[in-house]
Amino acid sequence: MARHDWKVIRALSEILGVTLPYDKISDVRSRLSEISPTFSHTGVAEESGFEEVAEQLSTSGASNMSTEGISPKLLRLRDFYMTDPISRSSQTMAKCVLAVDEADKNPYSKPEAL
Repeated sequence: MARHDWKVIRALSEILGVTLPYDKISDVRSRLSEISPTFSHTGVAEESGFEEVAEQLSTSGASNMSTEGISPKLLRLRDFYMTDPISRSSQTMAKCVLAVDEADKNPYSKPEAL
């Protein structure tokens, strides 16, 4: 028998001895509305207001903008594939890094082939 999420949490609270005061979904929704008024507007699409902020920023910040182009400090990110912990802990990836380093040291290797 499946239960709604809030009923499962309510049952767990009873088992733990810290019973939550919610017996109906309307009680849960009421409490959520107290915490954040956003939850009281379910089913309604609120206006974001981002357009107004963007317009204000575009007019106020226009005088501070540089006319120079943007140039990146680093054109090639070496070992970009080693930026996550799983790849860094992989023995296979470590071997690949060593192989690429050795290939870079080889004066006869073609850079575009790497």
